[in-house]
Amino acid sequence: MTMQRFKWSGLVILLGIGLLVAGCAGMGKKMDPPKVNIIDIKVSEFRALETGFNIELRLINPNDFPLKIRGIQFDMKVQGKEFATGVSNQSVDVPAYGTETVSVEAYASVLTMATSVWDLIKETGKEGGSIKELLYDLSGKLMVANWGSAKKPIPFQSKGQLSFNR
Repeated sequence: MTMQRFKWSGLVILLGIGLLVAGCAGMGKKMDPPKVNIIDIKVSEFRALETGFNIELRLINPNDFPLKIRGIQFDMKVQGKEFATGVSNQSVDVPAYGTETVSVEAYASVLTMATSVWDLIKETGKEGGSIKELLYDLSGKLMVANWGSAKKPIPFQSKGQLSFNR
């Protein structure tokens, strides 16, 4: 009788594990990647070799469920050249089909910035114009914690222009 009980117990445990795995697999929803846009940039500090920026980002959630953002990391290029790197551990919940803003500190090497500005001046001089807008490319990842305590990195890429027509 004990051996038969052991067989039934093993069968029930295997069946339970199988149902648990099948149930968890069905819980996952297809997630469209969030969109990330720059909405403002301000210089926050200036040092001999580094400049700090406060960059305000708009996070857009195109999904039918909220996103629990628990961190962000990005690299920014301006006019195709490396410009700044930013990180934040700020938590923000973006509602389904909604938006939220987040401020992120980013840092840039003064030497890299000087080289980029010099290149822009040379290009603008050749074209005989003035700088009215700069193209940016933002790429990074959002740490999303929609799945319990596990955080999943969701990559993003955004392109746009910084306008100086104010």
